[in-house]
Amino acid sequence: MSDFFNQLPPELMGLLPQHLSWGSLNSLTRTCRRLHAILQPALDALITPAVGKTLLLAAAPDKPHIVAKLLAPPYRIPASAGYESLDDTPLHAATAAGNRASAALLLAAGADPSAVVDEEAMQALHIAALRADTAMAALLLEHGAPVDVCFGHDGAHASALHLACATGNIPLVELLLARGADMGQNGHNGPALGFAVQGRQRAVVQLLLERGANAIMGALFFARFCGIPGDQDDLLLSIQREITRTQDEDLQEIGRLLTNAVSRMVA
Repeated sequence: MSDFFNQLPPELMGLLPQHLSWGSLNSLTRTCRRLHAILQPALDALITPAVGKTLLLAAAPDKPHIVAKLLAPPYRIPASAGYESLDDTPLHAATAAGNRASAALLLAAGADPSAVVDEEAMQALHIAALRADTAMAALLLEHGAPVDVCFGHDGAHASALHLACATGNIPLVELLLARGADMGQNGHNGPALGFAVQGRQRAVVQLLLERGANAIMGALFFARFCGIPGDQDDLLLSIQREITRTQDEDLQEIGRLLTNAVSRMVA
């Protein structure tokens, strides 16, 4: 292929940019040195700041080599600012695709891990938690992602810790707690323990109790989740009845963990 292009007159090759997309033109510039020398100026002229942002957003999910090229001179496309009209950012796109190479390049170039998109005000860390991508979450936290910010609307809101607890992602729960996540912060299912109960995540319930989560609050959320009537005075007895009644082994074990923890608190 390079031999073919080396035989073409430069005047003919100079006409190629008029008929090729940016992606095809970019591929041609890497075919041989002669093509690169002739076509690169035309390629550079095509990449205006607006075009560059669109290209960076499109490349973020699966083309880190293009991300690196667009972030570097002579393009220097902003990694974070100016994407409001696109309702997305390259960092969100890279996180949603699980592409840590692109995310690392963007963060190193100044991408803001606290940037939000859409009406739910979702940050990249929330996307990583929804994808159960602990490695991506660690990368974002290393670059200053806020650990306790919630996203959501219409009465539903949750933090990354809430999502990790609800889905039983122990490594992510431990990572977020190590980075200072607040177990007592409330979301639409209460604190972290409430999300773990709602998700029937007994291992997470046990971990949170071991880390000092409020067992009485957990028992109250368990009672609400199971539709148990009564007040706090007969809460333990009501939960014990539910443990006997239900056939759900996860709920049985969560009920036992909570009643034992509450008993130790009031003893």
